[in-house]
Amino acid sequence: MAAFGQFVFKKYVKDFGRNVSEILRVLTEKHMLGGILLYALSLGLYLYALRGAGISFVYPIFASSFIFVALISKYALGERLRITRIAGVFLIVSGIIMIAATY
Repeated sequence: MAAFGQFVFKKYVKDFGRNVSEILRVLTEKHMLGGILLYALSLGLYLYALRGAGISFVYPIFASSFIFVALISKYALGERLRITRIAGVFLIVSGIIMIAATY
C-alpha cells in the first residue's frame, strides 16, 4: 500500500505549488488524498503487525515496499532501473527471506 501511495505522490507532485494555497489545493485533490489514505492504511497494518511480532522482524518485512516502488517506477512511470538498483532489490528480497526464516 505504501508503494502505491508513493506512486500517487510522484505522479501528482509536479502540480505541487510554491505557496500555501497551492500546496493545500494539491493536498486536497482526490488523487493525493487517495495516496495519503494508502499511506495511512499501510501505517495501520504496520502497527497491527507490531502487536504480534518484534520490530526486528516486522520492519524489514515492510521494507518490501522498496521492491514494489522499483517495479512501479519502471512499469508505471517509465523510470530506468540500473543494474545496481536491481541488485539492491535482490539484496532486499534476500534479507526479507532470511528474516522470515528466523520467525
